[in-house]
Amino acid sequence: MNGGRLIPATLLAEMRKPHPKSGGLFGRYGLGLYVQDTGPDCVGTLLNHNGSVGGYGSLMYGTPDGKKTLTASITSGDAAIDPAQAFPKALDKLVKDVFCGGKAAS
Repeated sequence: MNGGRLIPATLLAEMRKPHPKSGGLFGRYGLGLYVQDTGPDCVGTLLNHNGSVGGYGSLMYGTPDGKKTLTASITSGDAAIDPAQAFPKALDKLVKDVFCGGKAAS
């Protein structure tokens, strides 16, 4: 998709342009993609998307050029920990480890 073979460059640019009032755990939302700025000390822009259904979730992150990607999944259930507390912390650590060499993202 990001290589321009599936979606024309003009539409891809529109997908990567986040709505100015959006934001949250996954970044700012464009059209089907979240856009997250990790800052100059990391990889800069990350594109991501996620989905979930009853006890299972998945997500993917990647640099716009596709040279570095991350795909992860989570299964939740009757865990002793609260996934609403654990997931954001684990996701932040994963993104920092993969895209920032373990350094804090901006």
